Amino acid sequence: MRHGGRLFAALLLFISSACALAAAASDPIPHLLSADYAEVERMMQAVQDDYKRDVITDEELLIAFRPFYHLDVAQAQHLDRWIERYPKSYVAHLARGIHYKKLGFNRPRYNSKDKGREAKKAAHDRAARDLYASFELDDEPLLSYFHSMDLAGRFGRRPARQLLDLANAIDPDNFIVRQEFLYSLRPSQGGSLAEMRAFVADCKAALPPERIRRMESMILMEEIPESLKSGNNPAEGERRYRKVLEFDPGNSDARWYLLYALVNRRKCTEAIAEATTLLEKPDSRAGEIYAKRGWCYLRENESAEGVADWQRAAELGDVWAQKELARLYWFGKHVPDDTEMARYWLQKAAEQGDDEAQQEMKKGFGVTIDTSPPDAQPRWMKVALVSAGILAVIVVFIWLEYKDHMATVANNRVMRYPRSHLFVGVAGVGGFGYVASVAFGSSYLPWRSASFLVPAVIAAVALYVVIQCLTVRHELLTDGALFRRFGGRKVRLKWADVRAVRHVTFLNWVRLESKSGDVVRISQAMSCVQPFARAVLVHAEQAIADEHTRAILEELAMDGAALESES
Repeated sequence: MRHGGRLFAALLLFISSACALAAAASDPIPHLLSADYAEVERMMQAVQDDYKRDVITDEELLIAFRPFYHLDVAQAQHLDRWIERYPKSYVAHLARGIHYKKLGFNRPRYNSKDKGREAKKAAHDRAARDLYASFELDDEPLLSYFHSMDLAGRFGRRPARQLLDLANAIDPDNFIVRQEFLYSLRPSQGGSLAEMRAFVADCKAALPPERIRRMESMILMEEIPESLKSGNNPAEGERRYRKVLEFDPGNSDARWYLLYALVNRRKCTEAIAEATTLLEKPDSRAGEIYAKRGWCYLRENESAEGVADWQRAAELGDVWAQKELARLYWFGKHVPDDTEMARYWLQKAAEQGDDEAQQEMKKGFGVTIDTSPPDAQPRWMKVALVSAGILAVIVVFIWLEYKDHMATVANNRVMRYPRSHLFVGVAGVGGFGYVASVAFGSSYLPWRSASFLVPAVIAAVALYVVIQCLTVRHELLTDGALFRRFGGRKVRLKWADVRAVRHVTFLNWVRLESKSGDVVRISQAMSCVQPFARAVLVHAEQAIADEHTRAILEELAMDGAALESES
């Protein structure tokens, strides 16, 4: 029995060691940081292939790419090199998109409001370019759909629904994209609890009971007031989160908020136990969990465990842990006094955009670290550029109106649209081109978004105005007029052949119809419309349809008399 027990223990030790080695070997980050991009490509493509062959589940696929969550700003350059080496790699674009998506969500927490907004937008623009580009690089880009859903939410719920439909088309049994879509239905995102419940009911035909239970527990989490989530009442929060965990022990969000409440209540022993449970499974918030558990260890006078946890949290990119670790090394508390280590961790926090760390680096070490987005401009410069643009538009508009007025005085026989109309049309088309270039450059699926329809309609109207200004010309003749309609088609109409003249109030048109059925329309906005009105009153008076039309023509003719007096 004794030898059998030893053999069993040795076998167990061997198996656990093998599992640890396998886990270490599956981590792509060491290979990425050592510039072994071929190995990273092989490893991550193997994961994607395993998912496509149903060797691993969609949740295991999600976990396999989580190491890319925690790269810092300096390490991200390796993602660029990876894509340069493999420009058509699906997994490379996916990994970089994941990194910048997480960076966009994390960095604003450590910035001022304005800097945080700019940092988030810059990071998410880069993430969107890679994630949406990856759609075309693999026939089952499920994880791309999952990570894109947060970004698509910026354009409303419709793009998120389209991503869900795409995901369900390639993997009808997937859970992760359905779960992410359920998040988009939260009241804080413009949805409602009723919509969440209806969606969960729809999922029952495709998902097993344990997954439905997970979704139902997410709804229970949404029923907890925001005041409890922000820690205003940690005792009540603890009670509510424990109730959710009784319903679904696997709800990591409920366990995370419970940990937050326990830390706020200084219940360190229980908080350490909850943090340990959370860390038993891969979690994107591992850095924060280690940071909170380390704080509890130090409060319980277990300094070695506390410092070790803060070290792990700092390595995972948690800014708070990086700053606290820097303070420990600076003051030599719980660790040896080490100024270089203090500077190292403080600089790591500053490079992530933390305002306090940046100020401390400048004050203590004389180093300025600027993490503003590369394309960010000072506010005064943006205001100056916009003001200059508006002023330029006003000046050009006034100049064009003056030129049109002088042309009308010089030649009162040709009717055409003012150049200002052409300018407005070109500006409309140009504005749409700018919106389109930004949208397509950011790869936010603009062609699948309802918000893209509005500028497209405006651009179509503006293009119509441009073509109209360039092609529509009318010339008064002795016995009638030569009309050149939209597109350049010519119609010659004699005054003796005019059957009806009517004013269209809604469009400010004067409509002429000939005895042969030809119809022409003259806008009141055109130049030299006054001589045209006088000609109609003189030569086609009998065809005027009503008194309103006659009054309009007389008013236009009077304007023409004033114009001739100026000349």
